[in-house]
Amino acid sequence: LVSTRPGDTRDIMVLGLKQSYDYLEDHNDLDPKRSAFSDVGLDLGLYPNRDFGFHFDANYDAENRDFSSWGIDNTIRDDRGDAIRGRFTFIDNQVSQLDGNVEIVLSDRLKVGYYGKFDDLESEFVESKVALRIMSACNCWSIDLGYHDRLNPDKQQYTLSFTLAGLGEIGS
Repeated sequence: LVSTRPGDTRDIMVLGLKQSYDYLEDHNDLDPKRSAFSDVGLDLGLYPNRDFGFHFDANYDAENRDFSSWGIDNTIRDDRGDAIRGRFTFIDNQVSQLDGNVEIVLSDRLKVGYYGKFDDLESEFVESKVALRIMSACNCWSIDLGYHDRLNPDKQQYTLSFTLAGLGEIGS
């Protein structure tokens, strides 16, 4: 953790390594195809300043000597509040997808955003969202107007939500 101002702290780096062990599986051999040890999980996040973040996570299958899944994501934001985020996720040749979103501040009270999810295996967008946020001058409430298009299940919807600071969201 690092502090840039009194009372303001943030992580500059996160590192995690984990593996679990199933005692019952090891001693009772409930499923001969399953190991008592889980994949080894790695989690690494680098956040050199408040405007940039990089994160990598992976699960390594020690028995097969291969990564069963991994993901990489990046966030960049500026002083105005504009942000761009992207994530690539891969899971055992079953999932290969790119997620991304962009948020642009139009004024002190208006923000627009886009979120998309692209399936690399099927070469198609599986989800898209676009929204406009209208914020109050006191920052105590906001209204979101949006459109959401999802491929599976095939569903399109318009959204309207009202958020009160500290209380949560109403609407859909």
